[in-house]
Amino acid sequence: MSMSASAVLNLLHRGKILAVKIPARDSSHLAWIGVYPLDMSHETVRQFLRNHDQAVPSPNTKVYRIRRFEVDRLLIEQDVSLAEPHLENKINSFAYGDEDLKQKLEQDGIRLEHLDNPSTADYPI
Repeated sequence: MSMSASAVLNLLHRGKILAVKIPARDSSHLAWIGVYPLDMSHETVRQFLRNHDQAVPSPNTKVYRIRRFEVDRLLIEQDVSLAEPHLENKINSFAYGDEDLKQKLEQDGIRLEHLDNPSTADYPI
């Protein structure tokens, strides 16, 4: 059962990471999108954005990191503890505000309501 868009945004506004399993490009892989709310009050987060050539907005702006990646299905089946080197076809993007997040997810065919808790989505990292 999926959450409503307002429930998803509520969780994100509270700093919860959400994810969704998506189709992989290759049948030997599994793929996900993870949405990470960023806390703009931390200097490390502002530096993280600068390191990724992103604008640093005012502290009141909601900023989300969107990670899309794939993992070899065998690693999941073998219950390997996954780390960054295991992730393939990585795409990182950033959304500034709820509407921008909605639009960026829709470009991948994902609606806000598709996002869920990482454990429910079998998010591996």
